[in-house]
Amino acid sequence: MMDSRPGDMFQPGDLLNNTYRIEMLLGRGGTSDVYKARSEISGNLVALKVLKQELAGNEDFTVLMAREENIREIRHDAVVRYSENHRTPEGQIYLLMDFIDGPGMDKKLKQGPMSADDLLIVGRRVAEGLQAAHARNIVHRDLSPDNIILRDGDPAQAVIIDFGIAKDTNPGAQTIVGNEFA
Repeated sequence: MMDSRPGDMFQPGDLLNNTYRIEMLLGRGGTSDVYKARSEISGNLVALKVLKQELAGNEDFTVLMAREENIREIRHDAVVRYSENHRTPEGQIYLLMDFIDGPGMDKKLKQGPMSADDLLIVGRRVAEGLQAAHARNIVHRDLSPDNIILRDGDPAQAVIIDFGIAKDTNPGAQTIVGNEFA
């Protein structure tokens, strides 16, 4: 969780497309910010990856968001589920994905060492998720502790997130975020 700033694209309480109520900012990145939101229709929690406003009009970046959306074809519990891109009436583009509740591996490791058994469980789970991605010809390329979330703090429920610089290995395919950024 991060503190919101006046210049953030969305603030807690904002409603996107009459559906998603922003609850908090989860993180900031170079091209996008990630928010936790709740569907006003279903009540389900979601994560919204929002392309920075200054990039929303740049076709290269909108193509990148569309490519990341295509990762939704990966179906495995160890890989975050992507849904679809949306554009608000004001032109902000966001990618809808599952909200994974739990600490990142980076935060868990800062609290102290994990047992060897727990690390093996995480490693096995992440390997299974990567295998599912590779079966779809997607290579993550940014796997690190901050891109693994332990759902409910459980190593057996590790989930890989942030396929922002993933590469499609099909012949002729480009990097998900474009060759110049990866």
